[in-house]
Amino acid sequence: MKPHRHQANRVEVLLEGSIDWYEGDDAIRWLRDPDNPPQPRRYGKGSLTYVEAGTVYGYEVVTDATILLWFEGHPRGTDWEAPPTTYS
Repeated sequence: MKPHRHQANRVEVLLEGSIDWYEGDDAIRWLRDPDNPPQPRRYGKGSLTYVEAGTVYGYEVVTDATILLWFEGHPRGTDWEAPPTTYS
C-alpha cells in the first residue's frame, strides 16, 4: 500500500500474515527510493496499530495478510462525496 493518509483516526489488526510498516518521512523515502528503503517495522499476526488522523503511512505485504480496519469516522472526512455530475 503506497504512502497515504486519512482524515480519521484508524485502528488496524493483523489477523494473519505479516507486513512491513513505514510511517512519516520513512514512508516517503520508501516510495521515492525503493532501492535503498528505510528499515521497516515488521508486524505479524496479532499486531495492533493505531494511526492518528493525518499521519502518512504505507506498508508492504510480506506474507498473505488478512487485515481488519476500523476508522473513527469516514477516512476522507466529512467532505468525501463526489461533486454532482453535469452534462452538456
